[in-house]
Amino acid sequence: MFKKKSSQAGDASKKSSTNSKKTGEKKSLFSSSSTTRASRPKKAAYKRKGGRFVALDLGNYAIKFAVGNHQSGKIKVDKMFSARIPEHLYMDSSISDEKKLLDLIKSELSMRNIKDVDMIVSFESTSIIKRRLTVPVLSEEETKELIGFELEEYLGINPDDYIIQYKVLSEYENDGRKRDIQIDAVPRAVAKKIFSMLKQGGFNPCILGIQSSFVENMNKTVGINNYRPEPGKAIAVADIGNSGIVVNIFKDGKSEFNRIIRSTSSIRYALMTDLGVDESVALSIIQNYRSRGVMIDMPTDTSEARVFDTIRHCVDEWIGEIDRVLEYYRSRSVDNKIEKLYLYGGDSVLGDLDKYFEMKVGVPTEVIRNISNLEPGREVDLSDVPMYVNPICALMRV
Repeated sequence: MFKKKSSQAGDASKKSSTNSKKTGEKKSLFSSSSTTRASRPKKAAYKRKGGRFVALDLGNYAIKFAVGNHQSGKIKVDKMFSARIPEHLYMDSSISDEKKLLDLIKSELSMRNIKDVDMIVSFESTSIIKRRLTVPVLSEEETKELIGFELEEYLGINPDDYIIQYKVLSEYENDGRKRDIQIDAVPRAVAKKIFSMLKQGGFNPCILGIQSSFVENMNKTVGINNYRPEPGKAIAVADIGNSGIVVNIFKDGKSEFNRIIRSTSSIRYALMTDLGVDESVALSIIQNYRSRGVMIDMPTDTSEARVFDTIRHCVDEWIGEIDRVLEYYRSRSVDNKIEKLYLYGGDSVLGDLDKYFEMKVGVPTEVIRNISNLEPGREVDLSDVPMYVNPICALMRV
């Protein structure tokens, strides 16, 4: 959307005073973002209210699509589907061939006779800088200048090369009025490349945002699996992807903590490597374990036992890494306790995965199977919801 926020510099300090007690107010990354010493991209136009949007989630293995809209408090999803990305075409927000990626997107939409052009894009990348800062309560312009100084002074980066969003987490008195703020800095070149690619293809990229921001919006406004956390209770949400895991911790609807884990592999890759099978066979095996799960006893058949051992070993690696993240979060304060752990992503579809996690981690665990305000269309299979959480949440931004 790249909406430019209309405000006058002269009343910036007045607005800061008026809003000083508000917390959790997000300066949106690509919509009404407050950027540090950097010009905003040209804004894209929205369609009329009620029009459909194509939300696409860019991953290293596949692009996931959700077509629909967010209207009257409901996420109306007409279609959900995915497209395998050729190897090395897209990796950690880096695009090796824009034309090929664009052709893939256009082909998938054309195949399903989808002619909507308004798009919302979600992605995640290790190139995104995420920091929490404690700063004095200042005007918006002064806060932006301070953020730019901090990034340049302590991280050695040029703020002009980044699109920066910040949100106020809390405000309190500690030798003067202070704020804890969360900063997300996205390389401007990454955002520009995705934006330009889609524009060249005739699309209207309305919003580009990071996955954690979209998921945070879900956690803040709706219930997960018909449940809302109690005030002051923290939940962890883990996206188990093809080439890593993204862990987000939320409290009172606000992001508390984020980690990207790149040391784990997918079950698909583990099966292909350990068993020497091709991708289609690996995917068939995973499909079989959607109903069987990982808590069954070790099979007696030698060949099946090897498959089971590979899957269990992969899952145990995930659990070890996620548990370390949760333990680190808990170690930062005696008040940091995790009430629930939610799993989603392509590999979360294994049967009884949540039960196995809960047994190992000691935290009540569920796979995200339902978002309270989701209204699925006739072509939507609700059993696929765990794989499409990111693009579904992206639709909530319209």
